[in-house]
Amino acid sequence: MTVAVKVLRSSSSGNATLIWNKQHAILVDCGIGPRVLEGLLQPEGFSIRDLAGVLVTHSHNDHSKTTTIAKFFKHGVPVYCTGGAKDVIARGLVHQEGHRFRTFGAGPFEVGSFSVTPFDVTHDAEGGCVGFCIVSGSGEAAKKISLATDCGAPGKPLAENLLNSHVVLMASNYCSKMIDGPSPVPKYVKEKHIRPFQPSNEQCAGVLTYVAKESAVKPEAVYLLHISKNHNTVRKAVLKSSAALREAGYGKIRILPTYRDASSVATHLS
Repeated sequence: MTVAVKVLRSSSSGNATLIWNKQHAILVDCGIGPRVLEGLLQPEGFSIRDLAGVLVTHSHNDHSKTTTIAKFFKHGVPVYCTGGAKDVIARGLVHQEGHRFRTFGAGPFEVGSFSVTPFDVTHDAEGGCVGFCIVSGSGEAAKKISLATDCGAPGKPLAENLLNSHVVLMASNYCSKMIDGPSPVPKYVKEKHIRPFQPSNEQCAGVLTYVAKESAVKPEAVYLLHISKNHNTVRKAVLKSSAALREAGYGKIRILPTYRDASSVATHLS
């Protein structure tokens, strides 16, 4: 195993993705409580104190729970985010531990043995929102893992960041037909907070097809993130992306679901 990926949780109730190699383990987002997180890390042989760092995409609570961040700080685990996101998250820390954040700009930075490059995405989060390209290893042995969750306007500019990834993680939030139908979510929420800032199954499938066509290195696996409880199903999300890639001639790429109440299968790259 060179590097492995496992989505511990993905939904509006909480998000966390574990990535690890022989040297280090890191987490992308921490929107679940510390006790639950400890239990989810344990099957892979890790605890919170073992993490080399935590990458935060944005300040929404389902991606950056302050009780969990306080636990990281207690164990000396650094939390990486933009300066804008840090200012927002720090407001919710009881002991004002914001100075323990490590902020980043547009360029790459190192977290343990991983090289991380952030890229901006469109989302209605105070402090901004980013995706990440994470590389483990170097030269011909390097493996690239790219993640974009809560990303509005998912077109070519977003897709360009995901090119030549061995694993892609991308939101496939809603089914266009289901979101037009009845649901417990008010219409104004759908129009102001979901459609402009979350990708539909069709939009996600379009990005993935572009990535497959334009990449010299094809993804071994794609994880579909943030599948809506009210406006989507796991089956609909998986079928849409699978059909699009199959029609384009890339049917061998594995499309993997993620869940609000269970962990995904792990992908081990070698």
